[in-house]
Amino acid sequence: MNDAAEKYGKAYELADSIVKRVGKVLSSALEKIGNPDLVKVVFDKPRIKQFTGVVRKAQERRWSQEEAIEKCGDFVGFRVVCNNLQDVYRAADLFEDALLKLGLAVERQDYIAKPKESGYRAIHLACPIEVGFAADKMTLWCEVQIRTRLQDSWGILSREELYRRNVPDRLLRRMKELANTLAHADDVAEDIRQEVSKPRRGEKPEPGGPLTATAIAFIFKRAFGADPPDYLVESTLERIGKRRLRADGLDARMQDAVLREQLKASYEEHTKWAAWPEKIFGWVVQAMLGSKRSAIALAHREGKEDWSEIEAQARSEMSHSVPETWPDLKAHIENGTADLETLMDYFGAKESCYCGEPIYQFENAIVGIEDHYRLKGDDVDEASELIQKALIEADFEDADGYSLCSYCQYVMNKDD
Repeated sequence: MNDAAEKYGKAYELADSIVKRVGKVLSSALEKIGNPDLVKVVFDKPRIKQFTGVVRKAQERRWSQEEAIEKCGDFVGFRVVCNNLQDVYRAADLFEDALLKLGLAVERQDYIAKPKESGYRAIHLACPIEVGFAADKMTLWCEVQIRTRLQDSWGILSREELYRRNVPDRLLRRMKELANTLAHADDVAEDIRQEVSKPRRGEKPEPGGPLTATAIAFIFKRAFGADPPDYLVESTLERIGKRRLRADGLDARMQDAVLREQLKASYEEHTKWAAWPEKIFGWVVQAMLGSKRSAIALAHREGKEDWSEIEAQARSEMSHSVPETWPDLKAHIENGTADLETLMDYFGAKESCYCGEPIYQFENAIVGIEDHYRLKGDDVDEASELIQKALIEADFEDADGYSLCSYCQYVMNKDD
């Protein structure tokens, strides 16, 4: 094995810590948004650059292969796909801020404002990260690409062709033409989004007057202090249909502080964030069209659905930290590099005591790992023993089927 290949092997092992560290930072940044309608994103599985890619980069930049390992700007790569341009910029700002708070030097490239010659469009965030210790210490670059669904479609269609040498000019022209067409579609979609989201100004309705578009906008602003988006007004009118409702009736419901608190509490029973004005308004409309009970049930259901969406994304992110095979996980556990906290969370073994403290169910983790890797025979016994030992040595406390932490169990037993 030559020096470059040996260095690459060490870099590849160290890069795994960057995947875990940056992955958690990106996921946490999105969780702070609260409202999942603000930014819709999908994380692709992170990737570590293959040695052949490093060699190609060295040849292109006239670096030595060893230099290329630490100079390559995308040795570790993340790709984030958003619904639209506005989401791309929101996500990029969140990620950049989160990385800067870690003390990392972030370089931002906006290839949407200034596309590459090939037509490629995305926002890139790149930062050097020190990894390893003593003689194995090195600096590897991590790059986060954020793009729209249409930009991602172009990347998928064109990547292999554009990475080959001697690509015919005609093909490059056609790929650029495709990129420009999809960029125009992104612009049109953004115009539509802005049009339906523009604020609608209201007018105070006459006493006993009907529930019109201007009345809806007035009632919303009176309740929340801001003009509602146009789409909310139009969707409310569509929900009402031909029913003759009075504006002052909806206004009275909207000013019912007790009802609003009940609706928010029902929604927040599942989520970790507060309900936003558009949600609350929709539930109050439901209370007027149906009943208070149906409105509370709707808030409860939407809270559960919104949390399920975030949870699914979190599990997708956590899956990147779960080794693909049992021998790989076993090796990580034995050498002390396994991310036990993520494993407990991923396999449904991490819960919360009512006091807020995390509690861990060892048996859930063991069963989850056995099922996930389809272990049988001696492997089952080995996995059980190895996992329990690792968790105990890492100071995880087994809740042993209880839903309380040890302190709360002690308090309850003492009271009895």
